[in-house]
Amino acid sequence: MGMKIEGSCSAITNVISLRLGIPPGGDMFPRRHTTKHDLTPDCYKMDVEGTRVETMEDYLIGETIGEGTFSKVKLGIHKESRRKVALKFVQLDIIEATIGMEQFRREIEIHSQMNHPNIAKLYSVIDIPEQKKTCLVVEFVQGKDMLDTILDHPGGRLPEKLASSYFKQIVQAVQYLHENGITHRDLKLENICVEQDVCKLIDFGFANYYQPGFSMRTPCGSSIYAAPEVLMRTNYSGPKADVWSLGVMLYSMVCGKIPWEGNSVNEQLYSATRGEWSLIPSASVNVQNLLLGCLEVSAEGRMGILDVSEHSWVSAELVKRNFGGSFKKMMRKIVA
Repeated sequence: MGMKIEGSCSAITNVISLRLGIPPGGDMFPRRHTTKHDLTPDCYKMDVEGTRVETMEDYLIGETIGEGTFSKVKLGIHKESRRKVALKFVQLDIIEATIGMEQFRREIEIHSQMNHPNIAKLYSVIDIPEQKKTCLVVEFVQGKDMLDTILDHPGGRLPEKLASSYFKQIVQAVQYLHENGITHRDLKLENICVEQDVCKLIDFGFANYYQPGFSMRTPCGSSIYAAPEVLMRTNYSGPKADVWSLGVMLYSMVCGKIPWEGNSVNEQLYSATRGEWSLIPSASVNVQNLLLGCLEVSAEGRMGILDVSEHSWVSAELVKRNFGGSFKKMMRKIVA
């Protein structure tokens, strides 16, 4: 008997997901917080690069380039520098009624501190109280997300050499997060943008701090990519759940479909909790070995991000680099 995972996703997401073998519905774990919070705190109403406080008057606002449950993203141009940016307008009343303002503040806090070539930068945060909105000014990536990159490639999947190049970059970004005490919790193809073969991780709406040995409790993210322990709503390790999501992404990149078989989301998620997936005959033994390590049902037996980065399929051409932007020492919050 399949598991019932409640939730919803947009019609656009349904159409795209169907192309990869994901039936409609059941994409997001819904959460609702009823506690009232103030809006974006004063410390976030400024350019995170340390310059003066910005306003929407500093930007030319163009066409809509994306839309989600909580937000609408428009192309923007900074009037003075002429820099193209993505303007993410977040509807605060919807945030407060769903994921909660605390999580939104955490997203801003985490994203503003990141400095990595494979993570889209957050330039500034602008409060728009009269519209009950906050605008996140984010690095604009001129390209497709990874899902469309796969689907638009001849054959509907990526050659292993290209998949390896992309996956290495994603692993570097996730390793950077984990080394700084951050777990993403919503790794998926749609959250990776590709521009001229450079991958950028975006959207930190479910990111959280973690400490080794401490468990998280709140199931969140996109269920098709979620680890069995997250689907079962048990305590889980955020970093190990991230590695499972990486495994689902890698399988999709080299195979052109998700690992789970089934005629409905519930059937597919049931297969995920049991680790029922097939090896890919066309893939190398090396990448199949990596998939086995990432898609291990037992979190204890699953690879960690260091194991993934040091795997021969990933590390063969991976040039180790030291990235700047160390995080400030702060209390690590484990929040449901």
